[in-house]
Amino acid sequence: MSFAFGFYEIFSYAIPGFVYILVANGFLQLLKFPHVKLGQVPATLGFIVLTAILSYLAGHLVDPIAYRWYLLFNRQKEDEKAIASLKEQYPELNFEFKASDRRTLYSFIKHKNLALAEYLTKFNAISMLLQNLSLGLVLFTLTQAAYIFITGQALRYSLGTLLGLLFSFVAIKQSAQFKSWYTQGIFGQALHYGTSVEKMFKEEWPVEKTPAPTRKPRARTKASASKTSKPRTTKKKAI
Repeated sequence: MSFAFGFYEIFSYAIPGFVYILVANGFLQLLKFPHVKLGQVPATLGFIVLTAILSYLAGHLVDPIAYRWYLLFNRQKEDEKAIASLKEQYPELNFEFKASDRRTLYSFIKHKNLALAEYLTKFNAISMLLQNLSLGLVLFTLTQAAYIFITGQALRYSLGTLLGLLFSFVAIKQSAQFKSWYTQGIFGQALHYGTSVEKMFKEEWPVEKTPAPTRKPRARTKASASKTSKPRTTKKKAI
């Protein structure tokens, strides 16, 4: 496992999944269902590995919901925003990138410069972490609100409710910022290799033109060789 792969998987899925598990455990405690008491968690290697696996799976399962939550606050897609921003900053560059080219451009950058691709991937991983954290904080806020409704202790749980909403909003905005750096980095760095996907691949792997077939010289036979080897003699006319 490379460092980039581990960084991406941990920040994009494992940490958010652990937050979701904590929130779900709080709901179970609220409903007085069987739950894990945090003060009595066994610090064994097996329990830690099991928690890591469950966190990773939970992060994958809830990530599509977190992305829908992200789109509620960011309706314009980041790919289109990145292209519009580049055209505004560099109007003299007549590039022909489309929003659907992002994955292809990222693959090209990864082929040319692996370190740069890993650097850009970190922005995307942090963006996914923050959007999942924002959704997790909203769920935590709902838990705190339910505690207020059930126990009637508004002063005890209102602070957690307000802080959860505040940090959820901050997290979703920061997620959009990191996503913007990720997409703008891809389209911006791709300009170093060409102004369109077609030109980039033609310069990287040019099409070799096959030369026109040339006619081979005919092989000389012994008969033709003997004819050409004999000197020509001219007959003198008799006077």
